[in-house]
Amino acid sequence: DDHPVSFNFYEALPNPELSPTFPDGLREYGNGNIHCTTCHDPHDDTFGKFLIMDNSYSALCTTCHTNVDGWSGSSHSSSSKIWMNSANRTTQTVAEHGCSSCHQPHGAGGAKRLLHQLEEEKNCYSCHNGNVATLDIKSQFEKISLHPIEKTTIDITGNSHDPAEDIRFIQGHVECVDCHNPHAANDTLAEPPIVSGRDRK
Repeated sequence: DDHPVSFNFYEALPNPELSPTFPDGLREYGNGNIHCTTCHDPHDDTFGKFLIMDNSYSALCTTCHTNVDGWSGSSHSSSSKIWMNSANRTTQTVAEHGCSSCHQPHGAGGAKRLLHQLEEEKNCYSCHNGNVATLDIKSQFEKISLHPIEKTTIDITGNSHDPAEDIRFIQGHVECVDCHNPHAANDTLAEPPIVSGRDRK
């Protein structure tokens, strides 16, 4: 199908996070082709944004993304803190807002990962700046001595967050996700070299 907003579910496979087969209950347009109406019903706004089901706790997202490593036991999936964002029209906990706390399927800052903002640390800062999360991580990166995470942007700036990166490129370079897996972040006491939520494979 050449429709500009469609894509094929099976072309994204193999992907360990996705269901190996097209999920039951979602509309597909032959051989796993996905269109707007796979997730939206233009005639029914019961769940807001014309979604086909309530997406609280990311119920719609996890219909396809069934195997996000560590998500069910993570702090992000169970947090009762109130999620704050001027674009959010309803008050929700971080857990209720789920995937949408960091990801935006339409109008994302970048096509890859569909994060709200292109610069990965800014997505973390929206909560980890003392307003939502208990720890103010943003202020740590405003000190004189710091890891220069803002000097690079994943997939944009050369040599940033690549498994084979040469860390001599920028002295002390690191990205949040070099040590932390946001899908598996938890309250485990950090003990080097294991960092809370690290669980990266």
